[in-house]
This record gives sequence, structure tokens and C-alpha cells, in this order.
Amino acid sequence: MKRLATLAFALIALGLTAAPAGAEVATPDHIVVFDAPDDFPVTVAQLGFTKIETLAFHTVDISGYRVRVPNNESAAAMIKILKTHYPSATVDTETTDDFTSAN
Repeated sequence: MKRLATLAFALIALGLTAAPAGAEVATPDHIVVFDAPDDFPVTVAQLGFTKIETLAFHTVDISGYRVRVPNNESAAAMIKILKTHYPSATVDTETTDDFTSAN
């Protein structure tokens, strides 16, 4: 339960909360992945992902990755692929390009 609460906190810190009703939602251009294995950057690069960034929230002991959705691919399709390769990972989308305050 503590792990779930810290993950929820990390997602909120990343700005991955639900958009208010009626808000315009941009097409997701990045995917964030938590609880991925150490070989994640190599594997996702082979799948066509670029801009692979490591995310670390030391105060809550959570780390993860942020990857750009490949050109001409949908975030939904790429999430399905990631969930197939990493079934125990937490995978979600995000639309901002500014993580400077998250690290």
C-alpha cells in the first residue's frame, strides 16, 4: 500500500493528474514508466523510442523513465507494446516537455 501511495505522489509530481472536465487535452507525446528493469533504456531504444530520460524522486524512493513516442506512432499503441514487454511496470502518458522541476 505504501508503494502505491508513493507512486501516486510521483505521478502527481509529474503532472499526470486527470484533466478538469471540459479541458482541452493535448495528444500525448511522451510515456512515463515506473518499476521497469535496468535494461529498459536499451530495449526501448530498439523499439524505436527516443529521448530516453531517467526520472528519480529520491525523497519517495521511486525512479522511472520518460520516453518520446516514436514518430508516426500513437501513444496508445506504444503503451500496449510497453505493457507487453514490461507487464509489472506502471505505464502512463504525459504531454508536457518540462520536467526541470520534477527532478
